[in-house]
Amino acid sequence: MKKSMLAGLVALGGVAAALAPAEMASATTITPGSHYRMYTGAGSGSLGDWKLLGRTTSTDASFKAAKAGVWVYGDSITRADYADLAASLTAKGVPSAVDAQGGLPTLPAVDRLAARVARQGSPRILLMATGSNDIFRPTFVGSAATKVRALVGPGTKIVWVNTYVKRTRVPATMQTYDLRNSMSVNTAVTTARVNVVVDWSGFLRAKASRPGAYLSDGVHTTPLGRDARNALILAKIAP
Repeated sequence: MKKSMLAGLVALGGVAAALAPAEMASATTITPGSHYRMYTGAGSGSLGDWKLLGRTTSTDASFKAAKAGVWVYGDSITRADYADLAASLTAKGVPSAVDAQGGLPTLPAVDRLAARVARQGSPRILLMATGSNDIFRPTFVGSAATKVRALVGPGTKIVWVNTYVKRTRVPATMQTYDLRNSMSVNTAVTTARVNVVVDWSGFLRAKASRPGAYLSDGVHTTPLGRDARNALILAKIAP
């Protein structure tokens, strides 16, 4: 998310956003969690419009080749760290493909997965690395995470990277909500039917005395953090 938490994951002032009149008029047709203005009210501020932020998507051919390996869905943390992860997977003989966008919460990521599965079927391994943007409204995560298993079926191994957010550029009270909401996101994931959870949150909590070594802003990885996060992922995917 590099700048995405200064745009997508960040509303530093924490001002609640409301649907515009035109949006309100059609609100009954909008799926809960599908619009960025719905991500507010949990104490961490409000989410910006992820559609305005950078997105990295592999080609259909790459996704087809990676059905025997790993499909990766994520936000800007994944978008920034994926190249190194992909290189490590390739070195182990595991093909991969990615769809990652700054500011992206879990539900729209799952919608993109659904469209992909409808076109190309399910992969052998699915890596979900979303959740950081769900701190603004954790209530949408549970149903989205549960939907993943129904989409890919029992033959896909679902690996999910859990969430740690404690933004350094917001007031202390909001940082407290960031951590609390991160744990709510993680609880929702652990109760869904995933095969493996990559405990990024637990790793960082164990390094609480020096989080800046791993996170540049309380969310996004430093080079050391990128290497540590990718190593945790690799250990669950291609040990």
